[in-house]
Amino acid sequence: MLDRLKTIEIKMDSYGDVKAKTYENERRILLLENELKDTQAEIKQQQAEATWLKRTVIAAIITGVIGIGIAFLRLGIGV
Repeated sequence: MLDRLKTIEIKMDSYGDVKAKTYENERRILLLENELKDTQAEIKQQQAEATWLKRTVIAAIITGVIGIGIAFLRLGIGV
């Protein structure tokens, strides 16, 4: 009976450590979840900026090609 009581007391003593570790893990998980949300928001913002940049570069290339074409036409026609 005393051995069983000792075993229960030992388990109860370690319960506080387990509880503290559980709370620490929960806190770390919450921090990681917040970091994940921030990272996802940053990725979405970078994707939007990349889309805008890609469209701008394509428009600049098209404008340049049209400008060069018009310059060649004016030189070729002699206007």
